[in-house]
Amino acid sequence: MEHLLSEESQLSDLGKNFIRSNTKEFGVCCFSEAPLNLHMWSHYANSYKGFCLEFDKEIIQSFCSDLFQANCELMPCIYRDSLICLDYLEFETGVKVPLRGIHPASKEFDQLMKELLFQKNEKVWGQEKEWRIVLSGRAIRNGAKNYEHESTGYKISLPEGAIKSIVLGPKMSDPDKKKIESINQEVYAGSIELKEIELDHDNWKLKLKNT
Repeated sequence: MEHLLSEESQLSDLGKNFIRSNTKEFGVCCFSEAPLNLHMWSHYANSYKGFCLEFDKEIIQSFCSDLFQANCELMPCIYRDSLICLDYLEFETGVKVPLRGIHPASKEFDQLMKELLFQKNEKVWGQEKEWRIVLSGRAIRNGAKNYEHESTGYKISLPEGAIKSIVLGPKMSDPDKKKIESINQEVYAGSIELKEIELDHDNWKLKLKNT
């Protein structure tokens, strides 16, 4: 959000102050529906040496909702080609509500937070096809007793079946592959499917092996 708050941004002071005061306590967990995206593997998986986890959407939603005592619906990001105006909130009916008149406990506030925290630039990020679970500060505090807090984030033990498969990168080393196979056997009794991807040099894209 910080790039939206720079002096060069087109937001009014009202919009900037609103973002600063109301989004800092929210937590965001990000997923993608594009496991074979070259860009994603290059930037987020140690240049194809890492791995990708496939999750069961229903189990993740149910688990997080119980953990944080909130409606943790996994939803797709909203990709836009233009900025949104934060001086007012405009509904599909065409009704406009001034930002000053939105109370934090109102449905309008929830809609605005969803609008802000699910926004991404289409041209820059559209290929990631990102989905998010967004949590308020109150929900995070509700679940505090159920997870470990570390300096880099939160450590949460996922329920059985939450991880459907582990997709191994095309440049992953053999020792790393063996380590993941060992963990799968020792911790999950081999219940998680292991997949491998490879680079299709003719079409310059990634594909699952043996498909």
